[in-house]
Amino acid sequence: MQKFVKLTLLRTLWCVGLLMVTHAVTAQITVEFRILSVSSDVGDMDPVGNSDPTWLYQIADIPNTTTQNSSTVQTNVNCPGTVAVSNVFFSQTYNCDAPTSFDFTWQGYEADGAGPHEADTGPQTINIPIGSLTFPQAAFTSVGTYNATAAGIVGCPGVAGNVTWEVVLEYRTVGTLPPDQTAPTITCPANQNVDLNATCQYSIIDFTGLATTSDLCNPVTVTQDVAVGTNITTTTTITLTATDPTGNSNTCTFDVIPADNTDPTITCSGNISVNTDPGLCNATVIVPVPATADNCGVASVLNDYNGTASANDTYPVGTTTITWTVTDVNGNTNTCTQDVTVTDNEAPTITCAADVTVSNDATSCDAAVVVPAPTATADNCAVATVINDYNGTASANDTYPVGTTTVTWTVTDVNGNTNTCTQDVIVNDTEAPTITCAANVTVSNDIGSCDAAVIVPVPTATADNCGVATVLNDYNGTASANDTYPVGTTTVTWEVTDLSGNTQFCTQDVIVNDTEAPTITCAANVAVNNDPGSCDAAVVVPAPTATADNCAVATVINDYNGTASANDTYPVGTTTITGQ
Repeated sequence: MQKFVKLTLLRTLWCVGLLMVTHAVTAQITVEFRILSVSSDVGDMDPVGNSDPTWLYQIADIPNTTTQNSSTVQTNVNCPGTVAVSNVFFSQTYNCDAPTSFDFTWQGYEADGAGPHEADTGPQTINIPIGSLTFPQAAFTSVGTYNATAAGIVGCPGVAGNVTWEVVLEYRTVGTLPPDQTAPTITCPANQNVDLNATCQYSIIDFTGLATTSDLCNPVTVTQDVAVGTNITTTTTITLTATDPTGNSNTCTFDVIPADNTDPTITCSGNISVNTDPGLCNATVIVPVPATADNCGVASVLNDYNGTASANDTYPVGTTTITWTVTDVNGNTNTCTQDVTVTDNEAPTITCAADVTVSNDATSCDAAVVVPAPTATADNCAVATVINDYNGTASANDTYPVGTTTVTWTVTDVNGNTNTCTQDVIVNDTEAPTITCAANVTVSNDIGSCDAAVIVPVPTATADNCGVATVLNDYNGTASANDTYPVGTTTVTWEVTDLSGNTQFCTQDVIVNDTEAPTITCAANVAVNNDPGSCDAAVVVPAPTATADNCAVATVINDYNGTASANDTYPVGTTTITGQ
């Protein structure tokens, strides 16, 4: 019959942690285990084999079962009996990775190949804390005796019912294993400056990988006290803890400093254009505020025109650029600009002085005139210039020609708006022209006519300060008096007119002498007797039978009685009557 005892070593190592740091060590330890003996009161369970039980055992280092530190021993023993083994089944050298305990499982049963396992103890656990061992321990010394029972069918003589299995273990050690009381070292990273996100928070990340640690033994586990994903808004102190395999720990701290490095946003409304208020050089303007936003919050929105949150104000003529500044609750700023343009569309006013009327300067066709400036100019902002269009200056005092000159005065304000008024400067030519007539003209009538075609010389001289317009005679109303003149004296008046209508006169006589005698034909002679008792006779004398003249017959007179009728009393004799 074969007796089988199986022991399995379970090692628990200090290899748990998130961070392992390799470093030099100054000491090593060696731990060895052996089975000193195995005892049992199990008899031969079947008729096969010797009457005394044959014991078989195997020891293996788990997890390297059947390959490391394993052995098989078969020994014939008495029943009951003890088998002295003294076989080292486990030997291991450690630096800093020694286990905290050594765990074995063992199992005893009868398995001689003739049937199923019998008298089976089932798996049995042996736990040996490393702290229960002595360091150093040169000679093997007992760890302990471990027992288990199994329901046996056949035991040793005198043994009935349950049977007992017993294992005795020993150990020895090399080196020392003082308790690790030295805490690991840990160096935290520098304070972490981080940015707040769009919701004005910062989500904590895993900072353990930024720590620097060292320890006598490895590995070192680093943890942090503020959970990953925790949202913070202000400076938060993070504590990192380094723990070595023996439970020693050390801490360091650093600050996570969230900063709002996101500038607020600001959008100005559109530019504004207005006209000046009536009569003023400025305008009261309503200025809309900008649109602003910030991840943490807007503290203020101010303009640089009046330093307040409202730019509603009075603005001067011209373009005023307003800079709006938004400041968030953490002092970040941003700006935008907006133009307010005030246009002066109000024309200045101007009132001209009264018209000026003067006479020309003597012998000149013009006059030096003093022209008063406009009596009033004004503007809502200011007058820049008052200029006349006659000489292009601010003074219209100048020499003006005869006639009416309209002077246009233009007032211009400081913003280029203009207005005008007009003023007449009237220079009257009051100086008459001069004229000298030619000598009188004397001619005889044309034969058979009571007039004469006469060549009349024009005036010998005309002159004027401005200029002669016309020289006309009153005989035929033209510039030439050459014409047919009647017998007699015709006085021709010459009129010189200058360009301004001034006139002057001179006269010239045209004398046409009628030098042609009239014609007369007397009637026949008259013969009569004296009147009775008288020495004369009353005679009817016929008038001349014909009279004529180139001009006209004025009278037909007889020289007897000096009348137009020669009827009269004539003496006896012949009386010659001469008609005239």
